[in-house]
Amino acid sequence: MEKWKSKLAVLAAGYLFAGSASVLHAQEAPYIMHEPSIANKILDRAYRYVGGLDKFAFEGITVNDDVLDDTMLVEVKHRIAVKVDRPGDMIIDITGDTKNRRIYLHKGKFTLYDKSKNYYGEIETPRTIDATLDFIFDRYDMKTPLANLLYSDVAERLKPQTKGYYFGLSNVGKTLCDYIGFSNKKEELQLWIARGKNPMIRKFIIIDKTGKREMRSTTILRWYKNSKSQPGQYVFKAPARVVKIDMIVPEEKE
Repeated sequence: MEKWKSKLAVLAAGYLFAGSASVLHAQEAPYIMHEPSIANKILDRAYRYVGGLDKFAFEGITVNDDVLDDTMLVEVKHRIAVKVDRPGDMIIDITGDTKNRRIYLHKGKFTLYDKSKNYYGEIETPRTIDATLDFIFDRYDMKTPLANLLYSDVAERLKPQTKGYYFGLSNVGKTLCDYIGFSNKKEELQLWIARGKNPMIRKFIIIDKTGKREMRSTTILRWYKNSKSQPGQYVFKAPARVVKIDMIVPEEKE
């Protein structure tokens, strides 16, 4: 699944959801692949479900493995809270070991506010979330798999290129999920997708096989459908003494 390259880094899942994922059907050897096309259908249904939501929010914790000075494997954790009101309003809050940022999108104005460094930058972007994400990722070479869940057409963008594995049923917290996985020469993707009429992705793991970046990243999510928006929520209001900076597009991307 080559398009996994556009996945994961900035957003998050963990201590809010201490529930473990335990396989239920051990007597049926759930880790043996069977009916591999089922996994593709389950993932496609999950993508179409979230892409069809007009208003939603989710919270998560992401834990990444990283290598410190080429000598030690360390754990990096971030919490993320996301709120979406399609087609053009969005707010993302990221806190954790290396980032403390908030991102706003409202009527074609994209704002990045770094709370630790006390600065913010604004740029004009397209007026929809989908087009703005493409605009930002292309010009600033930002890559984050969680952002894939914000696209309305994620099912078309991320069609699996290989047949998947279906591992059986597993719990994430108190939610019963279908546990599936996909693998190619560069990466592995494993997902836990809620059973029933609301097939939300509750957990996913990305494992890098190249050794060029984080070895393993785990994200756990809690979703809120039909979340209510407050007036002015998506509009950035600069705190006192915060510094405004220019967000410069790299020359090769202009």
